[in-house]
Amino acid sequence: MMFDSLQNTHQRKLLLAALDSDPEECEAFSTTVGTDDVSQTGYVDRLPVLLHHVHLPRLSAFGYIDWDRDSGTARRGPHFDEIEPLLRLLVAHADELPEDWP
Repeated sequence: MMFDSLQNTHQRKLLLAALDSDPEECEAFSTTVGTDDVSQTGYVDRLPVLLHHVHLPRLSAFGYIDWDRDSGTARRGPHFDEIEPLLRLLVAHADELPEDWP
């Protein structure tokens, strides 16, 4: 599950946004991801749909985020602590990862 969640750029960005959020505050984080790296024509238009129907539901099903469809907000999910060490390791070694990471 962890590596499945990390294989997609947009899912990685969502997980990193959750990592940056303050768990003590139960802080909601942004469920939008940048489109600056999207090069396919028309993909920018489809990205919100993909986030809503694919990426956010998948991360929610894994329990890594708690996503409220109605309000569009997300918070760290009940299983976020399982993936957090891996995310921290990736962030710590970001300079060793490919240029297109995250």
